[in-house]
Amino acid sequence: MSILAQRLILSLAIPMSLAACEATPFEYRNIQYPAYGSTEWSRDLYLCKQENPQQGTTVLGQLSGAPVLNEDLTGACMRARGWRETATDAPSSRSMVN
Repeated sequence: MSILAQRLILSLAIPMSLAACEATPFEYRNIQYPAYGSTEWSRDLYLCKQENPQQGTTVLGQLSGAPVLNEDLTGACMRARGWRETATDAPSSRSMVN
């Protein structure tokens, strides 16, 4: 492998690993269980998504059969499980279920 190829791979690997760390939803905390972290967040989000699918439709109005995420119901499920947005320095444009 050439030095140029190695540098290219390295230049892509570092930003991608930083982006993975950034994706952790630290702006949400569980008010019922303050010790909960990203593992519990991911588990609860998965369970809420499983509990709240909707039948999908195509542009022509036909049923697609594929479940579509209902963000309102999933967000309500997460709030019922104690998850709340915490104050951050920068405003977040993400919804609770992203």
